[in-house]
This record gives sequence, C-alpha cells and structure tokens, in this order.
Amino acid sequence: MQSPHDKLFQFAFRMPRHAAAWMHGLCPTALRAGVDWSSLQTAGERIPGGGLRAHFADAIFHAPFADGRGEVWFVIEHKSYHDPSVHWQLLQYVVHLRRGLERRRDGQDAEKEAAKSFVALVLHHGDAGFAYDPITSGNDLEVAIAPLQPRQELLVDDLTQQDDHALRARRLTPLVTLVLLCLKNLPHLVPTRVSHAIEQWADLMIAVDRDDDGPVGSDAIDAIGYYALAVTEVPATELSLLFSRILDRPDTTIMSTLEHTFQRGKAEGKAEGKAEGKAEGKAETLLRLLELRFEQVADDVRQAVMSGSAEQLNSWIERVLTAKQPEDVIADK
Repeated sequence: MQSPHDKLFQFAFRMPRHAAAWMHGLCPTALRAGVDWSSLQTAGERIPGGGLRAHFADAIFHAPFADGRGEVWFVIEHKSYHDPSVHWQLLQYVVHLRRGLERRRDGQDAEKEAAKSFVALVLHHGDAGFAYDPITSGNDLEVAIAPLQPRQELLVDDLTQQDDHALRARRLTPLVTLVLLCLKNLPHLVPTRVSHAIEQWADLMIAVDRDDDGPVGSDAIDAIGYYALAVTEVPATELSLLFSRILDRPDTTIMSTLEHTFQRGKAEGKAEGKAEGKAEGKAETLLRLLELRFEQVADDVRQAVMSGSAEQLNSWIERVLTAKQPEDVIADK
C-alpha cells in the first residue's frame, strides 16, 4: 500500500517535464549536456523479480543521447526512511530492466545493445540523512572483499541536507519545488506551524494552480492538500481557509474537495491494502506449490507469479497439478 509520501512523489514525478528538471540538476555536467532531455519519455516499466516480490521502481524514464548514438534509462526510487539496502535494491532493478529490454529487443546487433546506459537516482527525506557506510574497517577479509562486491552507484537528492532557500534556488518546476518542500517539512511540523509554512509557499501554490501545462491545477492542489491532511494534525477547515485565501477561491469548494479527496484516499488505501495482501499471499502459495512439484522455477515464471492479479493467481493455482512444467501454469490459454 502506498504511503502519503509515495502518492505525492508519484503525482509530481509521473510526467517527464517535471521529472526532467529534477534529474537534470542531479546529473554530472557531461551527462546533462549529452542527453536529449526534450525527448524524455516515461517507461511505466514494472520490475518484479526474485527477492523483489511485488515491489516496483517508483519511476522509470528513458531518453536518447543528443548525438543519436544510444539511449539512457533513468530508474528512480523515493525513500522516506533510512534503507541500508537501497544500493542493492536499485542494482536489482537495473539488472531486471536490462534483461527485460534485451528479451524485448532480441535480434538487435551488439553495438546497439551496448549503447544502452542506466542511471539510478534516489530522492531521500525523513528523520535522518541518507547514509551508506561501505566497509572500511574490520578484519582483513571484510576490507578486501568489500570493494569487489556488485553495487549500483546512485545519484542522491537528500532533502534533509538542504534548507528551503536552497531548494527554491534550484531550477525546478513550481510543482516539484512545492512537493520537495512539503516532503521535507510537513511531516515534522506541529499543527500551529503548518499554516505558517504553507503561507511561505504561497507563490508556488499560485503558480501550480495556474500552470496550463499539467497536471490540472485543481488536481495538484488536491494532492498537496491530501498530503498535508495525511501527515499533519492540521484541521481540514483551517487548511481550506488557508488555501482559499492564497488561491483566491471560495473556501467552500476547496473545503469539500479536500475532505472528499482525503476520505476517498483513506478508503482506497484500505481497499488496496487488503487486495495487495490477498494477492501476495496467493502468489507465495503458488510459488511454494511450484517449488514442491518442480523444484526449479525460472525467474520469468517467478516474476509473472509475483505480478499476477488475484484472478490470475486463482486460475494458475488450479493448473499446478496438471501442468507438465512451471511455464504451463502461467501460459495464456
């Protein structure tokens, strides 16, 4: 089930123009100049796989290089807490993505295949800064083997290490700037400070509300309002009056929208949580049955099982006893 942080992140970063400005600022100079950012596209790729269960990368984009020789894929992960396994997680995502692209483009020549590059980015916020401590001390074996382990280097945007002025100074879209400020500040504010913080962002609120290039201004304001209600104790009435004053809109419209959005989000969250829990339980059961019957289960079969819907899993479970091989269980019939 998505957290309020994940919902807000994905709302802002689902469209290329918002994500591009953020990624451009994190990339090294040569990469900034070498990518055709105007051609950035969202991939919408899901990357399930061994050990990842039903987890997917938060966002994936791809763009050609400016010289036309190859393309780069950006895999983005959002973290609202300290996760010491994030390097390993992103490495698995990149490996699974590359394997999927190779299967899809089977038959292309080696030169084109080698021209694909992958960049992993992390947006981090929470109670503490982003931390990764490679082994630099310990016994001789630990020190010797640490740099030889596979890992994915990351470009990290750690919001805990930046003040609001620095965030505003970055060349981002108003929506992304506002979202970063919300993620960084709102979860840590007492109710009496929430209104004051949002007042300081009034110019961004107005710019987002009046942005003609998407998303729709009212949808963006709803997303910000939902997040504020979800992570703070500020009353909906107070928030709606504040939004009304900043945006010069009738407070009754904003109030009803905020309350409806928040209540609907809570209901959908409960429903999604139940559905995901049931599907995951069925997937685990099916994998166990496959292992008991066939012993060896290929990665692509595991991926299909872990990303299957509840209806698919019900059908697949019924096939286990009659299937001659694991692939028969998930085959289209």
